[in-house]
Amino acid sequence: MRRIALIGAHPATRAGAPYRDDAWEIWACSFRNVGLIPRCDLWFELHEPFGSDKYVAWLARQPNVMVRTAAGKEKLPQAAVYPEEEMRRRFGPFFFTSSIAYMMALAVSHEPHEIGLWGVQMAQRHEYEYQRPGCQYFIQRAWDAGIRVTAPPSLLEPPKEDW
Repeated sequence: MRRIALIGAHPATRAGAPYRDDAWEIWACSFRNVGLIPRCDLWFELHEPFGSDKYVAWLARQPNVMVRTAAGKEKLPQAAVYPEEEMRRRFGPFFFTSSIAYMMALAVSHEPHEIGLWGVQMAQRHEYEYQRPGCQYFIQRAWDAGIRVTAPPSLLEPPKEDW
């Protein structure tokens, strides 16, 4: 059974990911995770420019990196280019609101038994108001496909009504 763990940079749950369990593929993103997670099978860097020279040098040493564009691949020749057109055809154009949403879409398309989210909270409204719906959309798409989703309770609750 295939399991995919998506790792964000929030410190509250990042460390609890199943790094030692080889049944899980570990997909991570964010320069804030460099040196803090013990294993990563696929690193996502979907922002361009990538960031500091030190971070770009670190990315260049990673064997499995996914970038968003062909221009990103020019800077990181070992990288794969994210299949954005295919993902947008399959899932629609509206909910690609964060790196985690892009990662969720690709994970759902791989049809694993389970997708887990660690280091992903999106609980603070002012910070993640536009990102949270994308993440929750792909959680719903995973559920619709019969994929189990393990995530913090904050992501599995509907938005609070405040109007």
